Amino acid sequence: MDEADWTDVEPVMEEEGEDAACTILYTEEYKRAMGYYRALLKSGEVSQRALNLTTEIIAYNPAHYSVWHFRRKVLLELGADLHEELSYLEEVILDNPKNYQVWHHREKVVEHLGDASAEMEFTKASLSDDAKNYHAWTFRQWAMEKYNLFSKLRDGGLGFVDDLLQAALHGAEKQQHIDEGIKLCERLKEVDSVRSRYWDLVSRQLSSS
Repeated sequence: MDEADWTDVEPVMEEEGEDAACTILYTEEYKRAMGYYRALLKSGEVSQRALNLTTEIIAYNPAHYSVWHFRRKVLLELGADLHEELSYLEEVILDNPKNYQVWHHREKVVEHLGDASAEMEFTKASLSDDAKNYHAWTFRQWAMEKYNLFSKLRDGGLGFVDDLLQAALHGAEKQQHIDEGIKLCERLKEVDSVRSRYWDLVSRQLSSS
C-alpha cells in the first residue's frame, strides 16, 4: 500500500483490549489496510482508491464478506466496467475455488450485467479442475435457471457432465453422480416444458448407465 495516497485519512484501528482471550495475529499491512477501510466506511467515501483498497484487502483475506459488499457498492457507484470485474474474479476464483463470498460476488455482478452468456464455459473450466466443487455447481445451476440456459446444456453441457461422470470413481460415488444427474433432469422437465421429452430421454439414459 502506498501510504502517500492516504495522508488525508486517519485509519480507524481495531481495539482488541488487554483482556482478549485470543489475539489474532494479523500482519501490520493488513491491520493498516483495514484501518483505512473502516475510515472509508465511516466517511462514506466512494472512489477509485477505495476500490483499490478492497482489492488489497481481498488479496489478504478473500473471505471477507463485508469488503466484497463494499466493493460492489463502489463498483456500481463509480460506473466501473463490470466485465473487467468478471476477469478479476476469474483470477480470484482460480486461487480460491471454494470460497463462497467470491462466487456470491460473481453472481451479483452477473445479475447487474444481465448477461450470463460466459458462465457456462467459466463453470465448465472450474469444474474440470474439481468436479466436486459444490460452489461451482450451485452457481452453474443458478445461471441456468435464471437466464434460461437450457439450450446450452442440451447443445454440449450434458456431454461435459457425462465426461465428469465417466471420470468419477466407480461404485457408490459414481452412482451418486448419476442420481444427481437424474434429479437435475427431473427438475429440467418441470422448468423447460418445451423439451421435457428430451430431458426424459436423458434421464432414462442415465438410469441405464
